[in-house]
Amino acid sequence: MTPKPASNQPPLNLAKYRNLPALLMAGGGLVALIGLFATRDHKVFAYSWLVAFMLCLSLCLGALFLVIAHHLFDAGWSVPIRRFCEHIASLLFPSMAILFIPIAIFAKTIFEWMDQLGHPNHALKAKSPLFTVPGFYVAAAICFGVW
Repeated sequence: MTPKPASNQPPLNLAKYRNLPALLMAGGGLVALIGLFATRDHKVFAYSWLVAFMLCLSLCLGALFLVIAHHLFDAGWSVPIRRFCEHIASLLFPSMAILFIPIAIFAKTIFEWMDQLGHPNHALKAKSPLFTVPGFYVAAAICFGVW
């Protein structure tokens, strides 16, 4: 016996919502630009962008960790969420790298150690190759390359 359909309605057509994510991202970018130019102090924008970037980065890296753990242990429990996590982890490059550009531009505003020539703190002096302007950008490029 073949089951009869519950109703004669056509299947749900969601084609009109296909461009909605792109429109929402463009709207969010426009609001971010308005926020950048509307404030007199660009520190507020830079810190807000850094917090939002770190939130999204932590979600992407968490998904990458789950994918790595799945493949490392050949776990069966994560099969239903594996593809979802793979798609989130795939946002690390180039999407998160592109979203890192405002942080790279406002790095001297965000990180006060970039303006200091000599490090008075011994802990910073010991890590002086990393806590320089070129060291910051090299470390960021290496992190995105590894991810």
